[in-house]
Amino acid sequence: MPKTLKRATTVLALAALTWMITSGLLSFLAFMQGVDGSRVRQEDPGSPVIIWFLVLGVVQMALCVVTRAGRNWARVALTVSAILVSLVLLSTVIAAVVTYLDAAERATVLGGEVEVSGLGIVLVVIDVLVLAGIVLGIVGLYRSSVNAYFVRRWPRTS
Repeated sequence: MPKTLKRATTVLALAALTWMITSGLLSFLAFMQGVDGSRVRQEDPGSPVIIWFLVLGVVQMALCVVTRAGRNWARVALTVSAILVSLVLLSTVIAAVVTYLDAAERATVLGGEVEVSGLGIVLVVIDVLVLAGIVLGIVGLYRSSVNAYFVRRWPRTS
């Protein structure tokens, strides 16, 4: 197995794990604290979206293992799942920036200041780093040495 494939699958697995942790943290914080700062009532239903995030992250990590075994279908499925994760991350980062810019504009009009959460900044930075890792991992999955490994492992029959 080429080193590039090992590195690419390791980066993608770490990206999935980091994404699951940050998504879980965001979901937990959103559950524990309402928009107005008050605690959420226990009878309020939690968001089922986090479950899908966790499932997608676990699937991506499992696909990393199967891809290392030389299965080309797993490499394609890993690429698709990584693209889905990156789209979610990209939308999260864009939403955070738009929210900040909107708050900054309102604060300028009203003559106030924008309060920025340190945890929010850290989570956005982590999301950007995970997004960069996903891009590097996908690029690594399709390098020439990795392509040669998959062709050698599973030659095409005509």
